[in-house]
Amino acid sequence: MVDLVGRYHDLFRLTAEYSLLPAHLLAVAHWHGLATCVGCLALAAHVIAAIGHNKGKRHQGAVEA
Repeated sequence: MVDLVGRYHDLFRLTAEYSLLPAHLLAVAHWHGLATCVGCLALAAHVIAAIGHNKGKRHQGAVEA
């Protein structure tokens, strides 16, 4: 488990602000091969949402300034 956290530390850190579900699914996927697709898709969806959310905040701040 320590190895898993080490490999995915940045992804865990990025998604932790929004949801622990993708991190949990990715950890499960590491042990159960069939869950890999579900875990990766959930993680990707949350990372994309997080990036979009952060871009929206930066754009809004630029417009207000």
